[in-house]
Amino acid sequence: SEDCRSARPLPLLVCASDVQDARTAGALARVSEVLGSSGLFVQEAAIAKSGSFVATSVGAGMWLPTLTVATEALGAWLERQRASGYTIVAIEPCSAAPQCGQHKSNPLCQSLVDYKFSPRTVLVLGDAKLGHSASTLGLVDVVVHVDPSPICATRGTIGRGSLQPHISGAIAIWSYMRSQLVAKGQSNLPTR
Repeated sequence: SEDCRSARPLPLLVCASDVQDARTAGALARVSEVLGSSGLFVQEAAIAKSGSFVATSVGAGMWLPTLTVATEALGAWLERQRASGYTIVAIEPCSAAPQCGQHKSNPLCQSLVDYKFSPRTVLVLGDAKLGHSASTLGLVDVVVHVDPSPICATRGTIGRGSLQPHISGAIAIWSYMRSQLVAKGQSNLPTR
């Protein structure tokens, strides 16, 4: 059988430039590497070199390119990715996100359950406390929200940031990977 590390990565870029916490970025690195994304982008090199990142990523940095995109360079970087054929997708941790349908420069907001990923995708994740900046949201093609459990919705426990970025990121990366495998007929996973 083919070694998973020699398999070609999926054309998925995970952008965590708005994520401030090194442990969260490390967790994103781990899931990105395990699920086959092409790379993780963090705000500064110090995040990827920190002990918290290294410990949480459990060696993912040995296999996954982890590069930097400073917040002030994010707009130009996302535009270059779009020009290269990537769709820019902001991931929101809940459907109650205020930008869903209200952000004038980006009115498109979809549930992760219904969203159809393009093969070349950049996932943009926000900070656990601050979410996405307004300037970042103005640069994306779509905001995709991770729907909460109906049980949580009836308990009234839904709120902005109800899922940490590494959790909503992991769910989105898995959904992307699954959709690409199903599209290529390489998976026996159910489509719904």
